[in-house]
Amino acid sequence: MRKYFLLSFAALMAATSANATTDYAEVTAKATIEVAGTFSCDPIDFGTIVLKQGNGEIILHGLDGAVEGDKASLLSPSEYQSFLAECSFVANENIDQGNFNLPETIQLTGEDPNNKISMKNTNAYPTSEGYTYVTGSLYIPADAEADTYNGTFTMSVTY
Repeated sequence: MRKYFLLSFAALMAATSANATTDYAEVTAKATIEVAGTFSCDPIDFGTIVLKQGNGEIILHGLDGAVEGDKASLLSPSEYQSFLAECSFVANENIDQGNFNLPETIQLTGEDPNNKISMKNTNAYPTSEGYTYVTGSLYIPADAEADTYNGTFTMSVTY
């Protein structure tokens, strides 16, 4: 009986493996690595801004210094002062505004980490002389706290 059991088991195993199907695939892996150079930019310095206590929201536009919002609360700086950072790198005639990658919004945090303002609408303005101006609009919320606010961001240019 044991002999027939082993033969039956062997036949079953042979029949099972005879019906098995094996598929295969060839997989390709690919990576492209580029090494970025570096360039330097001056800080975008909005200077010392003096507000009245209980101010409403104020927006300072960096390119032309135009002011929106609660102008009555803005005591300094004066309107139409531009706030630009100058960046220097090797110029290439193919550089245009579409080749710059900047974040839309940058958070500036005060020395007290609960105090926050933001810079939005960042943009780069290349010149034919081989440098670029970078700026944005500073959004100061209502009832802003007195503090020194800082923030950093990464900008890249592809040419």
